[in-house]
Order: sequence, then structure tokens, then C-alpha cells
Amino acid sequence: MRARRFPLGHAKTRQFLKITHIHRLNGAPDGDYQFIAFKTSFERKAVALEEVVLTSETGHWQVSGYAFR
Repeated sequence: MRARRFPLGHAKTRQFLKITHIHRLNGAPDGDYQFIAFKTSFERKAVALEEVVLTSETGHWQVSGYAFR
């Protein structure tokens, strides 16, 4: 995750947008997933949408994916 975000610089602001809970995710087994979306401003990208994917395979929520646009 750090390597992908490095070119953007440090986050200047981050605003929570929404959480979406789903049970089916393409390419993954059925389970409990949460998508957390943020509107973020970075040093070298004024506006970005960040998405963090959490999964609860072991009974504890843990990060299983990250993307930004």
C-alpha cells in the first residue's frame, strides 16, 4: 500500500464518505466484507477517492485491500 501511495505524497485531508457491507465479492469466497470510502487530498493529487476493504475471515476485521482513484 505504501509503495502505491508514495507518488501522491502525504495525505493533507481525509473525509469519511461511507461504509458498504457485502457478502459476495468477485474472485473471493462468500463472507463478510466492508468497503470504507474516503475523499482524500494528497500533496500531489488534490482529490482522490480511497477505498479500504476489510474482511472478517478469522472473526476479527482486517484490511484485505486498498485502492484509490
